[in-house]
Amino acid sequence: MAQLVSAMEDTVSVQYGQFIFVDADGSDGAGDYPSPWELAFEEEERLQVTANGGLVSTGYSDHKVQVRFELWDAAPGHLADADSREVEFSTSSGRICLAELVSHSEHAFFDLGRHAASWKLRALVFVLRDPNEVDWEKEGFPSGVERYCLQFWPLA
Repeated sequence: MAQLVSAMEDTVSVQYGQFIFVDADGSDGAGDYPSPWELAFEEEERLQVTANGGLVSTGYSDHKVQVRFELWDAAPGHLADADSREVEFSTSSGRICLAELVSHSEHAFFDLGRHAASWKLRALVFVLRDPNEVDWEKEGFPSGVERYCLQFWPLA
């Protein structure tokens, strides 16, 4: 049975329907891989990754989301109440953090415990409120519309 090794939560501002996560070594990609900053919003692809980073496309723009990073020793069980997507992800430093597309807020790094490693990554999204019932003008940059969980575990 898979065991949770470590976890960390942070909040990021979603801008243009997206947020990014990047490696501490930089997000320029490697070799022929693009930077996560070069990935484009795709409504059908909630999660896109490249070397040292990735882009998460959300259903809505201009709001704050809570993101939980989780490191597992093996593939965690699936959650029935979440929309999910799995990909392979590689990182050079093994330390990643959140980033906004436009603003440049400081975010804490989450340590995956190994550098120059590849991982399975599952992105889960939980809708917390009906977005059609949010008064976007009144609330400005609302919180609590959706929540994300990024789960990492070693490749088998």
